[in-house]
Amino acid sequence: MQKLIIRAQEKSAIGEVDLVRSFAAISSLCMLSLMACLPFLLPIHVDPIPSFYSEWWAVFFGLAGALVFVLFSSEIKLVLPSITFTPILLALVVALQISLGMFAYRASGYFLIANLVWVAVLIIVASSLCEKLGAKKFAVFIATSILCGGVLSSVVGCVQAVGMHHYFAPWVTPLLGPAGVGVYGNLAQQNHFANYLALALASALYLRASMTLSLRKFIPIISLLITSAILSGSRSIWLYFAVLSGLFILLRRARNNTNAKHETRKPSGHLTRKAITLFCAFGIATFLIASQLPQFQRLFQLSETLGSRSFLWRHAVDMFFAHPILGVGFDAFAFNLIGQLQFGAKYWGIDQFAHNLILQLLAVSGILGIAAFLLPILFSIRRQRQLAFTAERFFAFCLIAILIIHSLLEQPLFFTYFLGIAVISVALLEPARWQIKVVGLTRLCASAFLFLALFLALKTMSDYLALEETFYTPQYVTDQALQQRELTAKNLHQNSFFTPYVELAAPEVFVSNEASAKEKLALNQRVRHFAPTAEVEFRHAALLAEDNQTDAAIVQFQRAATAYPYDTNDYVARFQMLAESDFARYGRLAEFAQQTAVRLNQLAPRISQ
Repeated sequence: MQKLIIRAQEKSAIGEVDLVRSFAAISSLCMLSLMACLPFLLPIHVDPIPSFYSEWWAVFFGLAGALVFVLFSSEIKLVLPSITFTPILLALVVALQISLGMFAYRASGYFLIANLVWVAVLIIVASSLCEKLGAKKFAVFIATSILCGGVLSSVVGCVQAVGMHHYFAPWVTPLLGPAGVGVYGNLAQQNHFANYLALALASALYLRASMTLSLRKFIPIISLLITSAILSGSRSIWLYFAVLSGLFILLRRARNNTNAKHETRKPSGHLTRKAITLFCAFGIATFLIASQLPQFQRLFQLSETLGSRSFLWRHAVDMFFAHPILGVGFDAFAFNLIGQLQFGAKYWGIDQFAHNLILQLLAVSGILGIAAFLLPILFSIRRQRQLAFTAERFFAFCLIAILIIHSLLEQPLFFTYFLGIAVISVALLEPARWQIKVVGLTRLCASAFLFLALFLALKTMSDYLALEETFYTPQYVTDQALQQRELTAKNLHQNSFFTPYVELAAPEVFVSNEASAKEKLALNQRVRHFAPTAEVEFRHAALLAEDNQTDAAIVQFQRAATAYPYDTNDYVARFQMLAESDFARYGRLAEFAQQTAVRLNQLAPRISQ
C-alpha cells in the first residue's frame, strides 16, 4: 500500500512538472497567436506613422511570448533553423551602411537593426515551440487565430461596404472614399486587407483538411471571406485564390501517393477532396453574385497598377546598376528616385518602396543585401525536398505563397504584423538545424536580453505617444506649450528612434530662422534624404538661393517640380514673395519658377494621361 502511495505521489509530481512545462509553452504560443490576430483588428491609423500601433503590438506579443517561454519553461532547447541567419546577416549589412554614413539619421539604422533582431528572436522561439509542442498543435493554434482575425476583419469590411461604419466608431475604421472603390477593414489598406483575408482562407482550408473545422462552419466562413476579399477591390485576390487551389490539389496528390506507397487509405483524403470542391464551388458562386458590384469591375482595370509598379521597378533596377555593391541605402529610395526622374515625363508619384521585395533589396542594399537575404533561404529550400508534404507544411506553404505574391507587388514584409506570420510559417517548414540547451547562466542572459528588449519596446511606445501628442495633435499656442514643445523635441531628438520625425516636424527647434543658410541647408539635406516631401524639396531650392547658390537653386527647383508637378503652382507664389523682399537673391529663381509652372501647365495632359 505504501509503495502504491509513493508511486501515485511520484506520478502526481511528474504530472505537475509536465503541466508547468506545457503551461509555459502554451502561454507563449497564445502570445504568438495574438500576434497573428489582434494587430490586424486595431482601428487606429494616425500620423506620423499610420501603422505604428498595429506594428508595435505585433512586436510586443512576439517579445512577450519569447520571454514567457525562456523564463518559465523548466527545460529549454532553443531551435535554430538555418533561415535564422537571414535577419542576422541583414542586420550586419545595415550596420555596415551606418558605419559608412549611408543613413541620414543613425537612429533609422538602429531602429531597423532592432526590428531585424526581433525577427531572429521570433524565428528561434517559434521554431522551439513547434518542436516542443508538435507541428499539428502549433499549426492549429496559429490557424485558428488567423481565421478568427480574418472573420472579424471580414465583418468590419462588410460593415464598411454597407455604409454602417459610423455606427460602430471608434471600433471600425471609417472609409475615406466611396465603398465602391473598395473597403479595407481596420487595416486601412485594401491590398493588406485582401492579403489577410487570403491568409484566413488558407487557415480555414488547413483546419478543414485536418478535421478541426466542421463542414457546416467551413461553408459560411469561406463564403464570408471570399465576399469580403472581392469587396476590397484588390486585384491580387485572383492570384491568392489560384495559388490556394493549386496547393490544395498538390496536398491531395501527395497524400494519395503516400497512401498508395503504404497501401493504406486515410479518411482525410476524402475530406480534402470535399474541401477542394466546396472551395472552388463557393468561390465561383460568390464571384458570380459579386459580378454586379463596382469593386468587381475594378479588378479588371490593370493599367493603373501595372503602370505605377513598372515605373518603380525600372527605377529600382537603375539604382542597383548605379550602386551594385551596397545599394543606395535603406532609407534613400525616394531620394534617389527623385534624382532619376525626367522633366515632363508621365507622373506616377514618389514612393519609398519599389513594390517588389527583391528589387527593393537590390536597390537599397545591393549584392551584399540580396545575398544576405537569399542565401539562408536557398539553403532552407534545398532541405525541403527531403521532407514529407504534410498538412502542416501545406499550411505553411500557403501562408508563404500568399506573402510572396504580395511581396512581389508591394512590401508587406516591411510591416511587423505580416513579418510575424512569415516567421511562424518558417517555423512550420524547416526542422531543427541546431539546438542549444538553455540552463543556468545562459537562461539568465537570455531572460535579461528579452527584458531589455521589452523595456526598449515600451520606451518606444512612450516616445511615440509624446511625438504624436506634441507635433500631430492640435493644441492651443501658448508660451508654456511652445516651451514644452521645444523640450520634448530635444529629448526625442537625443534619446529615441524618432530623430528624423522630430526634425521633419519641428526644424526650427534645432536651427532657428536667424541661423546661417549653411546650417539650414545641412538640416534640410538630412530631412530630404529621409523624407523628400514637396515642402522639403521646394524649401531646399529657397535655402540654396538664400546661400547665394542661384544656379544650384534653379536645378533644385526643377528637380522638385519634376517630382511634384501638381504642387508647383502653390510654391511659385511663395518664391515670388521672396523675390519681392530680396530680388538680388531670389529674383532669378522666382522667374525660373514662373517659367517652369507655365511649361508644366502645357505638359499637363501628357503627364496625367
